[in-house]
Amino acid sequence: MASIRTGVRSGVFAVLGGREYAGRPVRENGTVLVRSGAVVNPDPSRFTWNERVGEWHARLPATELDRLYQANTYATYRGHRVNITAVDDTGSATVYFADRDGSWAEENGFAQVDKYVWLRQVPVWELREVYECQSDLLFPVAGQRPRAGLFATVGGREYRAESLPDRGVITLVSDAAANPDPELFEAGAGGRWRAEVLVEQCERLDEVTTHGLYRGHECQVVAIEADGATGLYYLGPDKSRAARDGFVQTEPGVWARTVDVFDVARLWERHTDLLFAATYGTA
Repeated sequence: MASIRTGVRSGVFAVLGGREYAGRPVRENGTVLVRSGAVVNPDPSRFTWNERVGEWHARLPATELDRLYQANTYATYRGHRVNITAVDDTGSATVYFADRDGSWAEENGFAQVDKYVWLRQVPVWELREVYECQSDLLFPVAGQRPRAGLFATVGGREYRAESLPDRGVITLVSDAAANPDPELFEAGAGGRWRAEVLVEQCERLDEVTTHGLYRGHECQVVAIEADGATGLYYLGPDKSRAARDGFVQTEPGVWARTVDVFDVARLWERHTDLLFAATYGTA
């Protein structure tokens, strides 16, 4: 079963009641298979034990989920993008070439698996700019996306972090009506729940931005209004193309425009795992 802890992840994940589980794609009848390897049933009203695979299963309507997304992990290897699928105990990473130049892949030791797939094992410490791409399989719930900032996963639940860790401690905040975890959170100023936890208690600590494609340009999505108006920042290298496609320079190095959400080809969250380097000894 795919891991939901720090490191390399690949697969479908479902968020239910604020807790993240492994999942399987939406079926024809609109249901999702949600899976848990927990020792104790995480929710007896929903989950039953599957003896054959040794895990808890719940088959739920997609509409009951907080979120359903596909996760893939990418990095830069010798200046080219690769997809990381696994890292073993020796620090050897299994990577697929994710750029277009197959001749470069061959010259750099990748084996051609089929017409479009190139594979090799590389030391994990040679990878740079590691990030996880989370592509929503359900249209984001109004008010929940796009997201930006720091998010920490503690006890299988993701919370917003107030700032970067200070001397090994990070402050989490929640605007939930009820205390999300009385063992962690206490009432704070402004009606927010606050918790101070050790970084070593975090399963993940991610810097998150939301991205999308507009006319072939990769952009950061900064806002989606109720009427569908979507604010974009251009992230590509060719600023002349940005100007040609309606982006306006708002400050040095920043090109922005507003479009309709349905003109954005797809949306995904980019998660830079701030614990990855500590886990795997990478730069």
